[in-house]
Amino acid sequence: KTIPFRPRWWMAAAAVVLLLAVIGTIQFLVPGASETIYAAERMAHTLPDGSVIDLRKGSTIEYSADSWAESRTVFLEGNAYFEVEKGSRFDVVLEEGQVSVLGTTFDVKEYEDSLAVTCFSGKVRVEAFEVVDTLSAKESATLSRAAAPRQTTTSLDQPQWLSPRIALNKVPLSSVIAQVRELYGIDIIGEVGTELIYTGVFPVNDLETALSQIFDPFRISYELDPSNHVVTLLP
Repeated sequence: KTIPFRPRWWMAAAAVVLLLAVIGTIQFLVPGASETIYAAERMAHTLPDGSVIDLRKGSTIEYSADSWAESRTVFLEGNAYFEVEKGSRFDVVLEEGQVSVLGTTFDVKEYEDSLAVTCFSGKVRVEAFEVVDTLSAKESATLSRAAAPRQTTTSLDQPQWLSPRIALNKVPLSSVIAQVRELYGIDIIGEVGTELIYTGVFPVNDLETALSQIFDPFRISYELDPSNHVVTLLP
């Protein structure tokens, strides 16, 4: 039995056309290479236009380097300080909102159910939880799902967490402990009196010194378990 020969070139051509179509679809869905930066420690990252992001430990950003000239958009999880070069609109997108600027310096902190933004220079536009707010230099806003927007002012030129130490004046000790928990990523077990008020300075990169400078003035004893990141206040 003789089997007639049929050229297979058309099959190869069809495969090439299909491959090109798939590649074109992928390029359409993903317009540019995505850069993902995770800060295992505090770090600074420079964007393609020269804008600089200071990332707090445990924070993540993502952006498209290839399409940066068309869209200056950064996706953020965590806490970061931005120094934005002047130019087209610059967007910081978070799970619960968005911050938009043209050229300014500002800090963004994402919590589980709220968003805190501080503008240090220029202006920023904040959208979150169905609320739109515009902040000028030295203004802060906290937007929450459960409460009305709250605005405050600041005299600082940059976030405290960028400084090598934190200076506090007449702050409840319970609030100081909350800051230390967040700053060092530790658990502090125990209660302190609501009447205890702290004034002092402690470092942001030396836990043992910070604990001593916070608790020694009140003669509060504690045990530090560095391996488990736990501090236990003793009775």
